[in-house]
Amino acid sequence: MSKKLPKNPNIARKVREGIEGGVSVQQIFKSVLNMKDAPQSYTTFYKLYRGDMDAVKFSIDAEVGKTVIQQAREGDFKSQELYLRSRAGWSPSSHVQEQEVGTEDEETEGAVNALMAALGKSTEEE
Repeated sequence: MSKKLPKNPNIARKVREGIEGGVSVQQIFKSVLNMKDAPQSYTTFYKLYRGDMDAVKFSIDAEVGKTVIQQAREGDFKSQELYLRSRAGWSPSSHVQEQEVGTEDEETEGAVNALMAALGKSTEEE
């Protein structure tokens, strides 16, 4: 019977720093191979350090998402479009297919209205 490999806090720190820095998992795995108690397979590596990777990815997603939503609420068109594409399932092609007749201004207005409704904001001038 093989003994269970312990989780090394130094490897966990290196994994977190790597993910936060945008380093690929493959590169992180290679960089820790010679450390004490380093896993020798991707399966074991993921089993031990997936939680560290997921925690950092969640933190980054939350930070970026908060910024995009704030910019969208402030009227930034690119942030509004990104929000609609990623969270509301909107895409220009599906919007155009549903509504074959219409100008680009009408399409943009429809996207903005959908975003404002998703954000719970009124599109009418007050």
